[in-house]
Amino acid sequence: QSVSLIAHWQQSDIATATALIREAEDRDLEGLLDNPQTLRMLFTAVSGNANSWPNSKTQTYEMACAQLVREHNDDHLAATHHSASPDDKVLRAAGYLSAILLLSGKASIALQRQAEPKVGTVALPDLASSPDAPDVSICSAALQTRLFRGRRGGHFVPTNGTIRGYVGAQYLLSRIRAH
Repeated sequence: QSVSLIAHWQQSDIATATALIREAEDRDLEGLLDNPQTLRMLFTAVSGNANSWPNSKTQTYEMACAQLVREHNDDHLAATHHSASPDDKVLRAAGYLSAILLLSGKASIALQRQAEPKVGTVALPDLASSPDAPDVSICSAALQTRLFRGRRGGHFVPTNGTIRGYVGAQYLLSRIRAH
């Protein structure tokens, strides 16, 4: 099954996909091969980094997040050229939003307050703004990346649960280190 998914994603043949799986196993990354989400994350990281392989699971997450936060559509890039935020700020905002979801037990973030709030959703304008929290506009930009996917009604959920955990933990760790 993993071989077929990789062949599809990479638009390659079974032999090439099998070689990629062997390479991941040789690098002790086989734990990422069992789940389609982490499998895709691994190959997003590798293909987005000139086929350079990560040395660890942590580096895999770093590389995948760097790819997922980056805008790859030229038309979108042109449309947001004047208002685009640096990727590191957008990734930090994604971590902030992910930490909010993890700590609150909520499942989604709405861009605006709802007349009838959906259970399990936090509204972006309701998030406490402190000097250390990312700006709401950068949080909104984070929701537009491939780290999140939109749902009906302007609600956004993390695309991948393990990446949500990783970026959320990275944000919390940075806050702990900053006291």
